[in-house]
Amino acid sequence: MRVFTDRKIRWTDLLLNSKILKKFPSLDLARKSFASLKALHGILRGQPSSVPSENIYWRVKEQSKLGLAWFSPVIPATAQDAEKLLTLSRALFAKYGLEMPVTLTMINDRKMTAVFNICFDKSRPSEVALAHQAYQELSREVKTLGYGPYRLGILSDCEQAFESRKLNFLNVIKRALDPRHIMAPGRYGIGAVKQLKPRMAQIESRAEKTA
Repeated sequence: MRVFTDRKIRWTDLLLNSKILKKFPSLDLARKSFASLKALHGILRGQPSSVPSENIYWRVKEQSKLGLAWFSPVIPATAQDAEKLLTLSRALFAKYGLEMPVTLTMINDRKMTAVFNICFDKSRPSEVALAHQAYQELSREVKTLGYGPYRLGILSDCEQAFESRKLNFLNVIKRALDPRHIMAPGRYGIGAVKQLKPRMAQIESRAEKTA
C-alpha cells in the first residue's frame, strides 16, 4: 500500500512539472494522472475540486446523454473483504457488458467505502434498462455479503438496503420530522404510505404523548 502525504504530493508535483521533465511528452499521461490524484488528495483535506466531475465523461462525451449511477457500500478495511466484493462485482459488471470504474477509500482504521460507477448513454433506452438492472442486482448481491450502504441514490430501495428494524426506525424519524411528507415524498423507500410495525407505532405514539 502506498500512502500519499502532503509532502509527497508537493515534491511529486514539483518534479513532474519541473522544466527538465516537462520536455518529455512521454510523461504527459503521468502528469494527467497525478493531477487527478492531487485533486482527490485535496478533497480528503476539505478542498473542493471539479476534477472528479470532469472525469465522468470518459464513456459518454455529451452531458445531455450522460447517464451515471453510483453504488457505494461500506466494507471492513481488510484485503479479504475488498477481494470478496471486487470478485463479485467484476463478474456482475462483465455479465452486463459494463466497465467497472471503482475506488476504495478509507473512512477510518476499520472501515472503507467502495464507489462503483455505472456509466451509460441515457439517450438509449436499452442502455438505461441494462444499467438499472445491473444496479439492482449489484445492490441485492452485495447485501448477501453482509455489507451495508454508505450512501443511497434515487435508484436505491431502503427495503433492500436496510433490515426491517432499521427501516421502521427511519420511518419513525421521517414521520416525526416530516409528517406531511413534503421532503422527497416516497423517495429512498422511507416515509411513503408504508405502515409501521406495531412495536414501532407504539414508540411513536408514546413520543407524541410526551412531546
